[in-house]
Amino acid sequence: MAQRDLTSALGLLLSDRALRELRAHDPQAAARKLNLRAADLAAFAALDPAGLEEQAAALLQKRFYEVAQLLPQTCARLGEKAYARFLAYAEHAWPTGHLRHWLDVVGFGDHLRKARAPELCRAEYNRVAFVTADRRLLIALVRENSALPSLQILYRRKGEPRQMGIKLGP
Repeated sequence: MAQRDLTSALGLLLSDRALRELRAHDPQAAARKLNLRAADLAAFAALDPAGLEEQAAALLQKRFYEVAQLLPQTCARLGEKAYARFLAYAEHAWPTGHLRHWLDVVGFGDHLRKARAPELCRAEYNRVAFVTADRRLLIALVRENSALPSLQILYRRKGEPRQMGIKLGP
């Protein structure tokens, strides 16, 4: 494995709480685990643990803001619990790449779905999951609380995701 520079190591530190804790207690062990270049060891050892925690918290808040923009109904239903629920998910996931915000939304939705959280707005989740999937059509039955079920149809037209809903009733 190639040695990492300080910038790459810092990115990993900010996304991994256990690694930050190791670095706070034993900087040399953390540097070995990261396979840090010898030229960056002094700067790595000089990093302020409290500053790293503040920066990591700021990044988590930014991620949550992006998720809340794409799952507004779900976050409104979660209310004050929304950020704590997001942190429980984000502790174990840190998507990368140009779709990272969308993947974060799908990951958080999956986390809520697996926990059978009634606050998850299935229509929102389906839309975001469809955008990130390589599918041309998705038809889903959506039941939101006590409301009548609806049929959600997501499709791609000229590459652009589109949506249609049909309310089902008596």
